[in-house]
Amino acid sequence: MAFTHLLTRPQCSIMRYSIRGYYGNYNLGDELMLQAIVQDLKNITPNCEIEVYGIDYETAETLSIQPVSSYRKSIAKSNLLIIGGGNLLYDRNSYGHNSLWSCLKEVIFARLNSTKVLFYGVGVGPIVTPIGRKLLRLLIYLSEGITVRDPDSYSLLIDCGVSRNKIALGTDLVFKMSFNEPPTTTVEFLIHEWLSANRKLKVIVNVFNMQRELLPRFLKKQGELRRQLISKLLDRIVEDYNAQIIFVSAQGQVAGCDHLEAQRIISLMKGKEACINIPYLNPKWMPYIIKHADVVIAMRLHISILAFKLGVIPVGLSYSLKVKSFYKMIGIEENCFHADAFDVDELYNIVTKFLRDKDRFEQKCQDVNIKLSESANVHVQTLERVIHSIC
Repeated sequence: MAFTHLLTRPQCSIMRYSIRGYYGNYNLGDELMLQAIVQDLKNITPNCEIEVYGIDYETAETLSIQPVSSYRKSIAKSNLLIIGGGNLLYDRNSYGHNSLWSCLKEVIFARLNSTKVLFYGVGVGPIVTPIGRKLLRLLIYLSEGITVRDPDSYSLLIDCGVSRNKIALGTDLVFKMSFNEPPTTTVEFLIHEWLSANRKLKVIVNVFNMQRELLPRFLKKQGELRRQLISKLLDRIVEDYNAQIIFVSAQGQVAGCDHLEAQRIISLMKGKEACINIPYLNPKWMPYIIKHADVVIAMRLHISILAFKLGVIPVGLSYSLKVKSFYKMIGIEENCFHADAFDVDELYNIVTKFLRDKDRFEQKCQDVNIKLSESANVHVQTLERVIHSIC
């Protein structure tokens, strides 16, 4: 008999969920994923209790969930542990970290406490070692399954020997989210002022520093080259289009945060007076800001995702496979450039091309977004099946 079926819990009147991920670290993508997961759980089981490890009290209050300081206590009393959102399963990232061992400890602890486990809306990879492949197979075997957000993650799971019956492929959870207008506040007034400058074109820009201070000098040189390229591009857009450049932060309170990197780029620009650098805000404000833009140029994945979902022209500065995969999925691969080695003229011409045919692009956005939203519901269908197997 499989280990995952040895331990069972009696039927329950109130569902209790524990959610684990990279939450509480002021990352836009992760916080959007958390919002989406909470929405799904409450839609399926309105009478439920949700606990999330690592979040702050403001986020907890906004989402009406409980922050916890001990994830083990939370897991032990839950019916379902959801490990979800973001690129969570890898055996060697750019900093040499391995997430699989820590995931395995949590999954085993959950199963020993009769708590089922579901990996939800995640990205997978890189998996580059033989032990990494074995750990990944074991994790999914011990769980109720995994839903992934991109074809590359699905293919990697299959290549590592994970059963197809355990995998569901959808799109990013953000594509099924709805965004309401936030209430009028001082922040909304400030955003309105930022967006209402007397300039013809509004360009949202998101950048971050991929190279930390301890990395070799040649990698720092790459960062310097990237800043020069971006500043040259933005100066040209400002001069030709009388554009307002609005830098937004999707990551705050870390050494390489977006706000500091934006400052470095602005310092290199001739058109500094056309730039506004907005610090990291509560994620609920980002859709409100982006929807007022004409063009979005972004390094971080979820800025590009929000732009496309809201019908704004996105241009990606890719630093990883997940960004390239997204632009391939939405059918505008030509809008994705390598962050450290792009041709300024080529990128400028892409922006010009899409601005000239903006109406056609917006229609394409509507058509593609319908399909992406339907595909994102695959995650929910899997979640419903797992929940109904518990109660």
